[in-house]
Amino acid sequence: MHVNCIMCGHRFDLGKSYDDYEGAVRCSTCRGLLEVRTRDGQVKMVRPFGPPGGNGYLTPQTQAELAAEKAHAAAPASVGAQPGAGNATAA
Repeated sequence: MHVNCIMCGHRFDLGKSYDDYEGAVRCSTCRGLLEVRTRDGQVKMVRPFGPPGGNGYLTPQTQAELAAEKAHAAAPASVGAQPGAGNATAA
């Protein structure tokens, strides 16, 4: 199964291990990062990896922003004030 890099046009073979795959693939020519989805050995979608409007090249700033978003999403949500945590009101 072949994919054309949408950033540089390089055509490359994904191989059988990508017959049912969804995730990132890096172009060996331009180093651009592509988001690829395949099903039953056929390419269903190829687009630049990252947020909408991205160019597929992750800058250090973009990498840091994505890491921060991922960490924030993984953090447990605060449910409210905890007893004995200094949140008592004067009576």
